[in-house]
Amino acid sequence: MLKSGLERRTERIQATLIARATAIEYPIEAVIEMAIASFLDTEACLFC
Repeated sequence: MLKSGLERRTERIQATLIARATAIEYPIEAVIEMAIASFLDTEACLFC
């Protein structure tokens, strides 16, 4: 489900998420979860 969620994003967002996953050596699914968590909780610093 998360991979299909990535496919629904614009190319720019896809590229950013993939770049972040590569930079921190995390699976893309984890990076998407961190991005969503930081969006929902403005005090979370997971995607900084």
